[in-house]
Parts: sequence; C-alpha cells; structure tokens
Amino acid sequence: MTKLQQRWHLTLIAVLLLGGCRTLPLASTLSYQRGEFPLQITSIGHATFLIELDGQLILTDPWFYETPFTGRHPDPLGLSLEQLPLLDLILVTHAHIDHCDRRALKRLAAQTRALVGVKGMGAAMRQLGFSHVVELAPWETFAASPLTITAVPAAHSGPTNTYIIEGIGKTVYFAGETTLFPDLARLTERFPRLDIALLPVDGLRLRWGKQLAMDAHDAVEAVKLLRPRVVIPVLDHDFSRSLTGLVLTTTSQVEAFKMLMEQSSPEVAVVLLKAGGRWGRSERF
Repeated sequence: MTKLQQRWHLTLIAVLLLGGCRTLPLASTLSYQRGEFPLQITSIGHATFLIELDGQLILTDPWFYETPFTGRHPDPLGLSLEQLPLLDLILVTHAHIDHCDRRALKRLAAQTRALVGVKGMGAAMRQLGFSHVVELAPWETFAASPLTITAVPAAHSGPTNTYIIEGIGKTVYFAGETTLFPDLARLTERFPRLDIALLPVDGLRLRWGKQLAMDAHDAVEAVKLLRPRVVIPVLDHDFSRSLTGLVLTTTSQVEAFKMLMEQSSPEVAVVLLKAGGRWGRSERF
C-alpha cells in the first residue's frame, strides 16, 4: 500500500469515527405519557425499552446514537432522549455500545435515580454523572422500593447480566442479549411465576461461527423453560452497514419466532412491538 493510499484509509476512518455518530430518526414526536395500566412496556428500539411498573419507570439497555460500529436499527427510534421522562432506574446488561450508549447515559444521569449494571461498571458510570450505581453479580438483588431487581446469569461476550423485575405481584424478565444458558432452568425454580419475558431472537453470531444471542429456535426453547404468560421479542439489529458488520451478523427472525411459538406454545401470547409501540395490561391479567 502506497503512502497516499495509507493516508486515504486513515482519513476515511477518521471521518467515520468523528462524523458518524448521530441520533436515530424518530418514529414519534410525542413525549412519553404515563399509561393507564400498572404494567406498560414501550419499545424505543433494539433492546431499549421503557418499562412502567407500579408507577416506576425503568429504561433498559439504552442505545440512542449511531456510530460506525453500532450499525443501524431498521426502524426509527420510538422516543428520543428529550422525550424521556424522569427515570427511576436504568438497567444495563453489558457494556457493548448498542446496550450501554455512554453518550446517551451521560445525558440521562441527571434525570435518573439509580443505574443497575454488571460488576466492574460502577466507576465508569459514576464518571458519566450517576450518583447511585448498583453493581450486581448473578443472583444478587437490589431493593428499589417498590420494585425488586434481581441479576440473573447470561451467556454472551464479556460480563453480562439479565434481570428479573418484580412489582405489584408481577414478574418481568429482561434477557437483553444472551444465548441459552444452563441457569435458565434455575431461574424458573426461583421465579416460578413469570408474567413477561423480553427475549432476543436475532441469532447474533460471529461471522466465523460462534453464536452470541438466541435465535428463533433458541428463544422458543427458552419460553418452554420460563413459561411466561407473554413474550416480547427484542427487535432485530442490522450490522450490515457498520464496521462491526465485518465481524458480526444477524438474521431477521421475529416472524419465524412468532410462527414457531404458535406451533409449540400457543398458550403464550407473542407481542411484536416495533419502535414506538406500546403494550399494557391491568393488574388482573
């Protein structure tokens, strides 16, 4: 490679890194309005959900800014940072940029009561401005009255949690990004009644083979173990137009998951939430 070619490649990389960070377009221009139900879930995009439970607002795995490494979500954001209300909790499953968007977290720190993450994340989150950071190892619990948060093991790349959220007699499992793991059976022993499960289904994997998240078939097996009343698949992530796409790949499997669920577990309701979509239920469901 000539010096001119080297300079061109370095310039291209610099443009991507410095100019490629932008917020995603919006699906809605309306600010968040509290729902009529005590349990309500709003999809913002990918694994970012706003969960309202017993009057508390929980944001999961925030990702609001695109970079050359994150790729793009196929749908616009359901809510912008500016449209988010004051938050009681932010749950972060792991430190990857599309689940732990530090630029967004820095903006959210002043309007969030506490952040819950994996062990070792505390110092970095405090540097972003969070005054109350809770680091949980698997099976540790944090009482965030009136809610209880329990960290559950996961199988991904690097330290990762999944989470159980309990309140008003309801139990929500947020799996973030994980493959099937042996302790999933242990989860059902500790939490025999599971109302909602939010599960990955896009089959994230390294291009040379190793799987990093559940695909549609894995998610169906997870449902058989967990026996939730409702399952919400995490939206697909498109890495094809990113630098990370050189290493990672996914396939759109939401519809395949729904079809498999109709065949194997028709008693479980499958709710497909596109970005901006909202699902809610009363205490009686």
